[in-house]
Amino acid sequence: MASSLAPLLEELIFEVMIYLDSPSIICMALTCHSFYDVFQSKPIRYIYELGMNDIRDTGSNRPPDELLALLHDWQRAWAELDWKSIEVVKIQRNLGPYKLVAGTFSLSDGDVLSVTYLPSASQPGHTISLDIEPRNFAIDASQDLIILLDTSAHMSSASGLELEQGTAPLRVSY
Repeated sequence: MASSLAPLLEELIFEVMIYLDSPSIICMALTCHSFYDVFQSKPIRYIYELGMNDIRDTGSNRPPDELLALLHDWQRAWAELDWKSIEVVKIQRNLGPYKLVAGTFSLSDGDVLSVTYLPSASQPGHTISLDIEPRNFAIDASQDLIILLDTSAHMSSASGLELEQGTAPLRVSY
């Protein structure tokens, strides 16, 4: 009877481990041999090592053993400073607002917003320029999202909150 429950128990342990953070996974794995055996599986090792390196899975839908091999290659490259490629990003002297986020370098000079996607192991780098005039911006490259804030300011009387005659809306970008 106990041997027939072993596969079910292992499956339950696996399901619990995939929802834990890395320190909790290793604590659980060091508790007993059954937990350690589950910890040695490729999917759990991948989740554990991602967490220990402060990396998130991007949802590539590749098999865990392939992802774990890529992660080990990445760790080795960082340890040995062995880069696959190098790209120089040239910037102007009058550096405006810029962001370095999730493999992108974004820069505004007041007239144009340039976004340089830095090369990775799987994709070459490229740059796009947007003909917009932001003074500041926010970017979330993981969601392919650039946020530009644009508001209008109007003058009005303090007592009646009515728009003063002859005042044009003032465009404020930030």
